[in-house]
Amino acid sequence: MQKTLDWCGFGVFPVSMPGIDTNHAQRRLKPVTMAAHLTIVDIRLAREEPIVTRLGVDPSTTRPHCRLAGQQRNFMRIAALDDDIDQLDLTKSTLKAMGHHCHTFTNGAALLNELRRESFDLLLLDWELPDMSGLDIVRWVRSNVHDHVPILFVTNRRGERDVVEGLEVGADDFMSKPIRVSELTARVRALLRRAYFEPKAVEECWGRYRFLPAQTSLDVDGKPVPLTQKEFDLALFLFRNLGRLVSRRHLLEGMWKANNPLGSELMSRSLDTHVSRVRIALGLRPENGYRLCAVYGQGYRLEAVQNLETCEN
Repeated sequence: MQKTLDWCGFGVFPVSMPGIDTNHAQRRLKPVTMAAHLTIVDIRLAREEPIVTRLGVDPSTTRPHCRLAGQQRNFMRIAALDDDIDQLDLTKSTLKAMGHHCHTFTNGAALLNELRRESFDLLLLDWELPDMSGLDIVRWVRSNVHDHVPILFVTNRRGERDVVEGLEVGADDFMSKPIRVSELTARVRALLRRAYFEPKAVEECWGRYRFLPAQTSLDVDGKPVPLTQKEFDLALFLFRNLGRLVSRRHLLEGMWKANNPLGSELMSRSLDTHVSRVRIALGLRPENGYRLCAVYGQGYRLEAVQNLETCEN
């Protein structure tokens, strides 16, 4: 079998590289030059460290979707609901400029259907919709979504009574239309800052697991655990979302981005393969204090196990 390289998680090998000696991996290559001469093969073959590391390429020059470890929380998966297409487009472009993925919906039923199987980091809701009230959606989310997802009302309503009612049913913030880009940006940042972990320390520890994101290094009980870049990113993402059910699409967008050249079926198999490797490499079993569970039809949840007697094997 021909030896493969790992380009941001993909198994690849150089096939035609005029003027480049492929036997010397130490040669510095620009990612765009390398990408033009690559053929994608079965992702399950990829077992080595990232090509950007082995070739000595400056990470700052890599493509935007090749995120390095410690940057996962810069990306957020956000759902925006509004029956006004112009306002929805403005919201999406604003969130995209902030570096987030925005999934748009024009009616409440479509969003609720998605929430039954998908996970989001933030919800932006209009109040008055063709099929239901934004208040009804907030009530449903607070009753049916286990994790507390921050909710921002973006609506034409502006009265004090409306603001109070929206916050009392479970929304976290409230802003009136027309949308002002700078205000929306500030409110989204504030909600995400309050709701989610923002790593500032050099190391991040969960029990016996110690992550050093800057060095892409992980040790368990003081012993280093060898991981590829993608496996490290996935493990750190799961620990930063400890106890939270993360959908498969959420993980795929966060780890591989949506504009991936591989098909969705292959990417889904690749996700399962990487999860399995992480589970084995880190020993994520109840007897070690953590359990990585697959939730059928939805995604994965990393759980801290407090009582081994009540833990399902």
